[in-house]
This record gives sequence, C-alpha cells and structure tokens, in this order.
Amino acid sequence: MDLLNRFLRPVLGSVRARLALIQALLFLSLLLISLIAWRAISDERASGTKLAQLSRAERYEMSADSMREALESDVNQALRVDLQDTEDLAKVLATAHENYTLLAADLTALADLDLPPAVGKKLAENSQIAKGYATLAVKMVTTAVHDRAQALHLYPEFTATFDALGDVNEESAALLDKEVAAAETNTIREAASAHKLIVVCSIVTVLIVCLLVALIGRSIRISLGKVRDAARALAAGNLSVRSEVASLDEVGELAGAVNKMADELQVTIGRLLADADRDAFSAKITQALEMADSEDDVYGVVSRAMEQISGHPTELLLADANQSSLKRAVTHPTAGAPSCNVESASNCAAVRRAAPVVFEDSESLDACPRLRNRTCGPISAACVPVSFMGRAFGVLHVTASIHKPPAAKQLAQLKTLGLQAGARVGAVRALARTHMHAYTDSLTGLKNRRAFEQQIDELTAGGSAYAVALTDLDKFKSLNDTHGHKAGDEALRLFAEVLKRTIRNADVAARWGGEEFSILFVGASAQKASEIVHRIRAELAESLLTSGTPPFTASFGLSDSSMGSSFGEVLRVADQALYRSKTAGRDRLSIGPAAAESLSEHASERDQASSSSAMAIR
Repeated sequence: MDLLNRFLRPVLGSVRARLALIQALLFLSLLLISLIAWRAISDERASGTKLAQLSRAERYEMSADSMREALESDVNQALRVDLQDTEDLAKVLATAHENYTLLAADLTALADLDLPPAVGKKLAENSQIAKGYATLAVKMVTTAVHDRAQALHLYPEFTATFDALGDVNEESAALLDKEVAAAETNTIREAASAHKLIVVCSIVTVLIVCLLVALIGRSIRISLGKVRDAARALAAGNLSVRSEVASLDEVGELAGAVNKMADELQVTIGRLLADADRDAFSAKITQALEMADSEDDVYGVVSRAMEQISGHPTELLLADANQSSLKRAVTHPTAGAPSCNVESASNCAAVRRAAPVVFEDSESLDACPRLRNRTCGPISAACVPVSFMGRAFGVLHVTASIHKPPAAKQLAQLKTLGLQAGARVGAVRALARTHMHAYTDSLTGLKNRRAFEQQIDELTAGGSAYAVALTDLDKFKSLNDTHGHKAGDEALRLFAEVLKRTIRNADVAARWGGEEFSILFVGASAQKASEIVHRIRAELAESLLTSGTPPFTASFGLSDSSMGSSFGEVLRVADQALYRSKTAGRDRLSIGPAAAESLSEHASERDQASSSSAMAIR
C-alpha cells in the first residue's frame, strides 16, 4: 500500500487531482457496471429472442399442420359421393384455396424467422413438402369439382404426400420441442449468469473503487497529518520544525503557509529575545552606572561592559569639559584600543549622523578615511555616538576583521552602552558642575561660605585641630570707586590666585563675602598658620608687581580651635583680631585675644616688613 501510495502521490500530487480521481473512479465504476449489466441483459434478451423465435416457429408449425389436416378434410369433402352439388363443391374449393393461402402464409412466416440453422433447414425442407402437398390438395379439390374419377385416381399420391408430410412435421415438431427446451434452459441460464455477473462485477468494482479511494484518502490524510504534526510542534514551542512541501497543491500551500508563519514567528520571537537580552543588558548597565559616583567609576563600568560585549579592540572617546577635543577615556581591558585619530565629536561620521555607523571594509570608497592605511591591513569598524540630552560629546569605536564587523547583537549592546554611559557621564559632569556652582564662588573659583562651613563641620565633628584666618582687602570700596568695578574684580581674582598658590593642599580658602575671605588651616595652630599668612602677604606683594592690577593690601585676623569651645567662638576671635588689624592701620596680621599678644608682637615686626613692601609698591 505504501508503494502504491508513493506511486500515486507524484502522479496525483494535488488534492484537487485526487478528489477528481475519486470522482472519475466512481464514474468509471458506474459505467463499468452499466456495461456489464447491458451485456448481461443483451445476452439474456438474445436468449429470450431465440426462444421467442422458436416458439413462433413452433406455433407456425402447428398452424401449418392444422392447415395440412384442413386441406385433407377439404379433399375428402370434395371426394364424398353425397357431395356432388356444384355449389357445395365451389364452397369446398373456396375453403381449400383459403386453407392453402393460410398454409402458404404460415410457411412464409416460418421462412422469415431467425432460427438455428438446423431448425431452419429442417423447416425449409418441410415447407417444400408442405407447398407440394398444399398444391396437390388444391389440385385434387379442383379436379374433384370437374372430374371426380380423376381426383380419385390422384388420391393415393395425395395420401402418400399427406403421410410423408405428417412424418416430417412430427420430426420438425420434435426438433422444435428440443430446440425450445434448450432455448428455455439457455435463457434461464443466461439470466442467472447475467445476474451473477452483475453482482460479482458490482462487488469487485466497489471493492476496487473503495480501495483506491481509501489509498487516495490516506495520502490526503498523510499530507494533512504532516502539516498537523508540524503545527503541533510549532504550538509546543519547537520553532525549528518545518512541514514538508512535497507538491504545489492545496496541502502544499497549507504547509507553505504554516512554514511561513513559523518563519515569521521565529523572526518575531528572535527579535523579542534580542529585545529582552538588550533590555537585560541595559538594565545591568543602568544599575551598574547608577552606583558610579564619578567619571572614573563610570569608566570602570564601561571597561567591564566592553569585555562582555566582544573581544574586539574597543575604545571610548570623550570630549573634555570645553568640548574642544576628543580624548581616550576607556579602552578594552584585553583587546586594547582601535586608536581612532578623530579630533572632535563633530568630525565623527556617527556623531554627524546621530546613529551607529558600520564599515565593512576600511578600503571601501565610502569608508571612514581614518580607517585607511592601517599597519594591520584592511579592517571593518563600527562607530556608536555617545550623547547626553541630545548633544553628542563622544564616540564608541570598535574594529574587527575585514567584512566581519560587530554582529547586530553586539552593535545593539554597544549602542545601549553608549547611550547609558553618555547619560551617566553627562549626569556626573552636570552634578559636578552643579556641586561646584553650589559650593564655589563664581568670580574667584574659591569655595564659598557654605562649603567652608561644611568643611568646618566635618573637622569639628572629628575633633581635629584647626586654625581660622579672616582677611579683608583694605580700602576695597575706594579701589572700586577709583578704578572701577572691573579693577575690583581683578583684585579679588588676584588675591584668590595668591591664596590657591600659597596655602597647603589640605587647607581651604573661601570667599566669605564681598571683599572678605576666610582660610582654614587643617591641623595647624595659630602660630603655624601665622607663618602661612605672612607668606600670603609676601606672595601678594610680589604678584602685584607684575599683574597690572591696581595695588592693594589685606588685613588678617587669626585664631585656632584652642581659643574657643566651638567654631562660632573661634570665628568671633578671628573677627575681633581682624578688627584690631583694621584699627591698627590695616595691612597686618592680628592673632586671637590678649592671651596671644606675644604672637601679635612677633607678627608686628613681620607686618612692618610687609608694610614696607606694600608702601614701596604704592
């Protein structure tokens, strides 16, 4: 059955063709049964016709025999002694002629019948004898009418002919009886055979048709079953299964549609998985970057992410705070950097296009010119812009073998990394700028009063020793009035630069307000801090010689943590000392309360030297 099915399938690959074959088989089976029935009925009808012909022959033969006897009776009637009346003889003669005519008609009818050859031959012989007999009978009756004696003379011949005709009629009757019996038997046999043949052929035809229909139906079920199995496997999640498309029929179209659906579903699920993977990677990057509080921390996260994404040379180029040039911020920890020599973000094709750019071949006409003429030969590359709030300030650059750039998944991860890293670096820088603005004086670049007090709070909380100096630019209002506010701003910036250059790294200088400044000397006593203050005064005098800024001086008041139980008390001591410097003639240092007078006297000597320098400047 499988072999037959494999034979039928290439020939009848179409379901429509298979259904058409079923219809054709049904039609042929009905036609075959009809032909067999027609043949059987024809045979039966032929047998019946033969029987009917023999029956008619038998009937004509009996009629002819009756006419033979009637003619005999007419002859005997004509020869009767008591029948000599002319009128009666004429009636007998007319009857004889009538019987002769009837006999001739029966003989003619017998001759026209389609009879078996033997019967026909026998009846033909009988007809010749019967015709002679009938002619002789009419002759005798006619003769008897005119010459009875002559008729009596012919009577022996007539009697002999009558007897002979009787003998042959008996033979014919026996032959006809035999043929009729045989025909009846044959008719019955043909009818039974026809019925049997019809039944057998019908059964055989129905069985063959059913078998072929079953085979064709099975082939259809097998084809549909394969599509069903493929659909079930797809529904179970096995997206690699495909239905065999063995033909271009309806089942083949269905299998093709299922395969196309599976392909589209696989692509969709692949896209969803890629999106999920990218989202998971993005979530990890986001969480890692959220814990990065500085740019260095961000760079560490980017470095680890580069290693996870690919083993290709990778680098992160970022612009500095002034957006002047790109500098390498991060390189791949194992593969190193591609060493892109792009100078600024605006010179990068990816930045200009605001989208990742992939180059298959660095020697291609449309490749980035900075990829050409590498010592390693032609390469492929991918560039991903790094931006913050819509403004690009860097690029992720990756190189690989020629015609083998980073895959779509890697490119998507690089894009995510660039987006997240750019957002975090931008946020860190923005936070740093905000913090700087919040704790830094915009004119001088020194810490402001808030930052200074916060630093003091941290020191006092830890119990560390410190000294505090308050300083004020002398006659600052007069400087502004005389030379203008621009000169006053220059004086403030100059004094701030002197403080930055002179104080120690651990010390903190801040603009306290207006022309007043404060200095925190961490871990220093008033005596140690006074040495630094005198260096400040000396540095200021020297800087004024070359700065072009109108000359000015500064007064200082100094105290340390031993001079008060709180910062407020220490600050009041420094403020009182500053007031004493102002009232004593400015351009000098005063230290703490009266208990520190010895230090003040020592400081006064140095103040006089500084004052002499300041006077020389004036």
